[in-house]
Amino acid sequence: MCNPVLIAGVMAVAAAAATYQSMEAQKDMADKKAKLEKESARMQEQAASKARELDLKTLEAKATQTEQQGEVEAFDRVRQSAKEASAMRLASSEAGVMGTSIFRMMASSQIQGAHDLGIIDTNTKNAADQIGREKENVEATYDARHNQSKLTAKQARYTKNSAPGTGSILFGTTMAGISAGAGAYGGGGGPSTTSSTIPYIPAK
Repeated sequence: MCNPVLIAGVMAVAAAAATYQSMEAQKDMADKKAKLEKESARMQEQAASKARELDLKTLEAKATQTEQQGEVEAFDRVRQSAKEASAMRLASSEAGVMGTSIFRMMASSQIQGAHDLGIIDTNTKNAADQIGREKENVEATYDARHNQSKLTAKQARYTKNSAPGTGSILFGTTMAGISAGAGAYGGGGGPSTTSSTIPYIPAK
């Protein structure tokens, strides 16, 4: 007959090995998944930061260009007003006339020049406001992508922490061995005390 102790030992070892391999495979899969999620979070944050930096630089350049354009337009309009006033004074001087009509024309030119400068200033401010709104959109987009990368990183930590550790694997292996051994011994934690042999009858 087979030794019940040997059978129990073999069963315990087999059960422990199977349990260990299964839990170790789960741990490896969880670790790999956690690494992928962590790398994904890093790449998401890197892409979001780079996009934000480039967009803000583009908008800063646009703001500078808009401001300079407004200054050039304002300067050109002031110079135009000065030329108009000079031409009017020269014309009146050559004609020997310096009356109310000339002053009225000069005043009208100055008013028109001031009006044009006001339009240029308004357009420049409106362009600056638009650029400001675009910057806010860039920041909002970055915040959303940054929060998403944080969630991905958090998921990576959760995945890694949910994987069975070495202690869990050893504990599961030990319990599997105990369970298998107990089952082999009839569930009572030890060998059965009931004899299965034929009683000895002495000869007469």
